[in-house]
Amino acid sequence: MVFPDINGNIVVSTFNKKEKEITLINIPQNTQLVVSRQLGSWKAKSLWQLGVNEKYEGKLLQETITKNFHFPVSIWADKKAFGFVSGNFIKLFKATFFPYKSNLSLGDRLCLFFISFGIQNEKISSYNLSEKGILKRTKLTDGEEGYILSKDVPINIMSSFSESIGSDLGYKVQIINATGSRSIAENIGKTIESMGYKITSIKEEPTINNNDDCLIYGKDKDVVKKISLIYSCSRENNKKDEGFDIVIKLGSKFVKRY
Repeated sequence: MVFPDINGNIVVSTFNKKEKEITLINIPQNTQLVVSRQLGSWKAKSLWQLGVNEKYEGKLLQETITKNFHFPVSIWADKKAFGFVSGNFIKLFKATFFPYKSNLSLGDRLCLFFISFGIQNEKISSYNLSEKGILKRTKLTDGEEGYILSKDVPINIMSSFSESIGSDLGYKVQIINATGSRSIAENIGKTIESMGYKITSIKEEPTINNNDDCLIYGKDKDVVKKISLIYSCSRENNKKDEGFDIVIKLGSKFVKRY
């Protein structure tokens, strides 16, 4: 899940139900990021309002964080969702039952409530990307001091996104790329591999007469659903490929919103 805090910083949180652990990844508010949907470069603190202005709500924040850091995030919420990681019961209760902007379902909120309620502070790991060398302090395009992405997020942080079940099964993933951009397919691959799956093929196809967005299919409908939610792709649960467990097809329309 990704949400802004009260100071405009961005928080990415993962919840491990089995191990009863929460991981928080903090992105400073003055981090300059390349925004999805070809909207240019903006500071992290502006992403939520930009999403509101452009009629995408928190979806723009979720897409942008995934695009820049390869975090496989599908859930977004406004700052009230901080209650799930606050360690404060009243804030946790409000995050679960009070209304606010989010794509969390009531079932999702209840699940997070029970995970958070049973976790002590020592089970919460926090990482500030500005302190890990991942972000570089520099003068931004507006002339102010801030951060830009300097290097990939290290594996010890990315491992918190791993889907252990899929990883244990050794799922093989193919990307069929008709976007005209090899780098887009490679970036999608980095996100999928952070979940514990293996990209074993990137197949290039011509973009001519290809007006598709994206489609995901495979043998495991739960995995297909998880990936489709990250990128808002269509999915076919019963369609299989003999050589691959999951297939991701990217068309020319996908480029416009990546």
